[in-house]
Amino acid sequence: MARPTFTQMELLEQIAEMDARTDPPIGFPPLVTAMCLLPGVKPTLPKVRPVEEHRVLSRSHNGWTATWTAGINPKDGSNVGLPYGPKGRLLLAFLGGYAVRHKTPMIELGPSQSGFMKELGLAASGGRTGSKTLVGEQVRRLVRAQLVVERDFDDDPRYLTDEGAGMRIARSWKVWWDRSGENPTHPVEGSYIELSKDFYDEIIDHSFPLNLDALRIFGDSALAMDLYAWLTYRLRQLTKPVTLTWEQLTAQFGKNGLPDVGAPNRARSRAVAENKRNILAQLPTVLAVYHQAKVEETKFGLELRPSPPHVPERGMHGLRRAQAAASLPARRTAAAAADEASPVPSQPDRCQRSTR
Repeated sequence: MARPTFTQMELLEQIAEMDARTDPPIGFPPLVTAMCLLPGVKPTLPKVRPVEEHRVLSRSHNGWTATWTAGINPKDGSNVGLPYGPKGRLLLAFLGGYAVRHKTPMIELGPSQSGFMKELGLAASGGRTGSKTLVGEQVRRLVRAQLVVERDFDDDPRYLTDEGAGMRIARSWKVWWDRSGENPTHPVEGSYIELSKDFYDEIIDHSFPLNLDALRIFGDSALAMDLYAWLTYRLRQLTKPVTLTWEQLTAQFGKNGLPDVGAPNRARSRAVAENKRNILAQLPTVLAVYHQAKVEETKFGLELRPSPPHVPERGMHGLRRAQAAASLPARRTAAAAADEASPVPSQPDRCQRSTR
């Protein structure tokens, strides 16, 4: 047996430390922001930095389309950019986990970015390519982004219907940046991100659990994070084995997807071969982290079999408590308590409307 390299030993140590934690840190990204969990749908967040001219990114599945739109810099009308990559994925999962754990859309960033980086589980490094700068950029992009989910009725000949819902990621935010030097990425006390009500409700109603330690282990590989999220979601729902072909996996995880049927066979073969190579390069690490996953490589693709969840059932308790806190009776109770505490006489009509 070959002797493990230092990198392999380090990986094993990190996995052992993750498995030893009795209360692992859980993130809850909303389903709509990780559509790679659905069969045949590419990840919604870009893996790498998008071209600055690209302000819109859409993903479709089963008659539904999710569209990200980047924010605009009000000073010059320039494109702020879409959140992307490993840091964007980790940040989104962390925000969802914070919202579920504390049952609030108000995300406190702490008195310093170094402290916030510690909360994310990342080493704080400065400079133009340091982790502080990269995370700061993802915060700036994420709070300004908008998400629209639409239903496609084109296949229904009976009528034309336009149906959808839009939401901002953040309702408000206040992040003070220290502009000294070349690293303007230092929030001071009072920094926060307040998620919009729609996005917060989406997290509470339609999210899934991920182990944040696992995301940190994957480091700078967005593909490993997407594979982990996909397997975490799919395997626990399976009731029988299923095999996904390399063509299907290329359409879902390939850098540019699977070329159209009309494209030259050479282009399709090259795309499938490249995606297969990329997946097989990351899959051993993903399966080492999620070692309960029953996944086998076959001649035609990957065979998935029903597997225990990576996040234990107790990791879902926080989500259930948050769902209970956000329920209609809970909102009515909170509204009634607020009315009793208010020095202004209550107005029954207005209170009744607000709690429906």
